[in-house]
Amino acid sequence: MLIENANYGNFCFLVGGVMHSTFVQNHTMRKIFYLLILLLSLSDALTAQSVLIRGPYLNLGTSESMVVRWRTDVSEVGVVKYGTNPDQLDQTASDVTATRDHEVVIKDLQPATVYYYSVGTSTSDLTESDGSYYFKTSPVKGSKAPIRIWAIGDFGNGSQAQKDVRNSYIRHFEDVHTDIWMWLGDNAYGDGTDDEYQTKVFEVYPDELKRMVVWPTPGNHDYGDIDLLNRGPYYDIFTLPTRAEAGGEPSGLEAYYSFDYGNVHFISINSEFLLSIISNSTEFTQWLERDLAKNDLEWIVAFWHQPPYSKGTHDSDDFFSRMEMTRKHVNPILERAGCDLVLNGHSHGYERTYLINNHYGRSNTFSPTAHLIDGSNGNPDDGNTYIKRTDGPEANKGTVYLVSGSGGQKGSGNSSLDHPAMFMATESYHGSTIIDVEGNYMKVRFIDTTGSVIDQFAIQKQSGAATSSVSYDRLIRLNAYPNPFKSSFTVEFSLEKEERLSLEIKDLQGRVVERLVAGVYPAGVHKLQFTPQEGMSAGIYLIEVKSDDMLGAKRMLRME
Repeated sequence: MLIENANYGNFCFLVGGVMHSTFVQNHTMRKIFYLLILLLSLSDALTAQSVLIRGPYLNLGTSESMVVRWRTDVSEVGVVKYGTNPDQLDQTASDVTATRDHEVVIKDLQPATVYYYSVGTSTSDLTESDGSYYFKTSPVKGSKAPIRIWAIGDFGNGSQAQKDVRNSYIRHFEDVHTDIWMWLGDNAYGDGTDDEYQTKVFEVYPDELKRMVVWPTPGNHDYGDIDLLNRGPYYDIFTLPTRAEAGGEPSGLEAYYSFDYGNVHFISINSEFLLSIISNSTEFTQWLERDLAKNDLEWIVAFWHQPPYSKGTHDSDDFFSRMEMTRKHVNPILERAGCDLVLNGHSHGYERTYLINNHYGRSNTFSPTAHLIDGSNGNPDDGNTYIKRTDGPEANKGTVYLVSGSGGQKGSGNSSLDHPAMFMATESYHGSTIIDVEGNYMKVRFIDTTGSVIDQFAIQKQSGAATSSVSYDRLIRLNAYPNPFKSSFTVEFSLEKEERLSLEIKDLQGRVVERLVAGVYPAGVHKLQFTPQEGMSAGIYLIEVKSDDMLGAKRMLRME
């Protein structure tokens, strides 16, 4: 009875005192002694709880289902307990077989509903019961309820900057639930190995992963062989739609896919598999055509890694690059379907075009007359919201292309950043992009690590004539120097005909810091020198020269 009631440690202590007695010296009794030790050890092993190594994290959310994934140190049948009350998780879903990498599909959920959950086994939980583990299902297709999207690119390098970008969004903007967490590629440097995803992604974002549904796209650093289409850690880690489980057209591959959320159709494209974008008639481009032809939602947002327009740490003019191939063979398909917004990474900064259309060549072929739909800054605070008409001959024309590749990485500041399609380009900030959609209105903001809004623009869908207060359809090409400047600078521009112009200095929130000049200027080249007021602090400013229908803008840095 004494041995039966003793645990392993107490039993060994007890035996230690009699090791030299005839009790243990007897051969038969020694066998019994070792057998008891073995049985007690096995008992401890059987009752030991597994350890949570990764997650939980959320994939492939729909209005009726959610995929919950996690990893444990031992193989077991995982169980998700869930319910709409954090104190009453009265429903369960489980793995089909024992595994370390758990992938549980929860079905028969209600749309636009918050569910709380735990992960573990049928007998024990691996997560806390504190209400912080939850997910929200998608609304029904076509819903015009508000949508919050958080997009980060080139982030997974394990740096303090990566954490600062995360903290900035959480501290300043997560008063609104994040419905879609969009990853723009290069998610885990340097080769996207399982270990790199573990240390540079899962261990950096544990709180975010347990409540935000992740929708990724692969970058060139996400798997060593960039022409692998459906193999490697990236594909093992994520559960992505292949059979149109979340809407759209079945792709048959996790490499590229589409999904619906409310009144927005999303498309994730794999820019790394060169053969899929090398011509305008491949299995991929044919899928993209079918997918867009099938779409009946109000908004279209596409995202992939390598940008079609950039003069940052990567130049989109590079011949026969993935950037050139997407610009030539993907952009036309998207624009014909009325795509509103394209998000990319790869270049380690922030770049954002005007509302443009039909430009598929190199940067020196960009023509304001031929390719600008609206050459304003698109900032709603200035009354310059981009208007996209929903009817008439110009219906659905115009796309904004955005590079947000500084979620962890950042350029040196030596890039030219002078692509003529860009309203703004900077390598001065680590940051991320926030997209809010409500009904027929979309607002996009780029924020830095302090929570400051560095750039913003808005797009509004409406029928009939546009009502934007200003719609610039011509660009004034500016040169401003020296840049950076300390006490003064010179602005140089040329005019084809006489124009009435004004020149303003604005901060990056769009506020006018100083109005420098207003007057009529004849055709020809003009050089104007300015000495801004003494009170202007060091920092980045926008110099804007504009007339009634022309705009020129240049980013300037003032030094102390």
